[in-house]
Amino acid sequence: MEPGCADPLASWEPCAASATLMRCARVSSTQDVARRLVQSPVPNIIGVMAAFQTAGRGRFGRAWVAPPGTCLLVTYIVPIPQEDFRPHPMLALAAGLCVALAIEELTGLSAGLKWPNDVLLSGRKVAGVLVEAVNGQDGRSASLVGIGVNVNVSRFPGELDEQATSLLRETGQTWDVDALERTLRGHLNREVRPLYRTGPEHVVNAWRHRDRSAGVRYRIRLPGGSREGTAAGLTEDGGLVLLLDDGVRVAVTSASAVAPVWRRDGGAA
Repeated sequence: MEPGCADPLASWEPCAASATLMRCARVSSTQDVARRLVQSPVPNIIGVMAAFQTAGRGRFGRAWVAPPGTCLLVTYIVPIPQEDFRPHPMLALAAGLCVALAIEELTGLSAGLKWPNDVLLSGRKVAGVLVEAVNGQDGRSASLVGIGVNVNVSRFPGELDEQATSLLRETGQTWDVDALERTLRGHLNREVRPLYRTGPEHVVNAWRHRDRSAGVRYRIRLPGGSREGTAAGLTEDGGLVLLLDDGVRVAVTSASAVAPVWRRDGGAA
């Protein structure tokens, strides 16, 4: 946030007693419901949580598989500064960090992070983040921070069984989804606000401590066509450092420009 600009999160109090998290049994996706809430403003609604999604999605429109009642499925509504019209570029990384912190606090497990938005346990995906922007009727914009966490999933269909995991599979016990949400919301309250006040350094440092991207193969779209390279860390502003196969280093700032290269066994190369 530029000096002298109003703090867009000054009135954002996700943990306040007056803050309301809308709870739904079944929705198309929490992102869809949150988008409608922003476009028809409802006071004090800070997000949407659902027990089941019929059309949950992640990056690139991929379906999010979630048996009813077994996952944390939530979208938080985070204000965007009126002068920006887009989410903070570090918001997805900050949200992923908050998921990792919440899992660690609740379960004692050690969570890893893979750029740009995957949360890992034992090298397998346990959670993902999707950030989208939406404009409201009052001229104000908001970020929709969609988060899905596999909590009490016992098995996954097909090849996902080798790629994904859950808190249940990692610990052998079931966990309270509501307790995880409350813990996550507390970390979002503490970690997101400083992005606008002091910058991204605290998020980048914490992310690097949990980074599992190094060595992962990615495919990137460049003006001359698609290229492949190996992740080699994060930049100071949270971008991905990619070492291309011809030795050229590039800094990737747009998550939509890259995707992991998958092996035939379903893992990341």
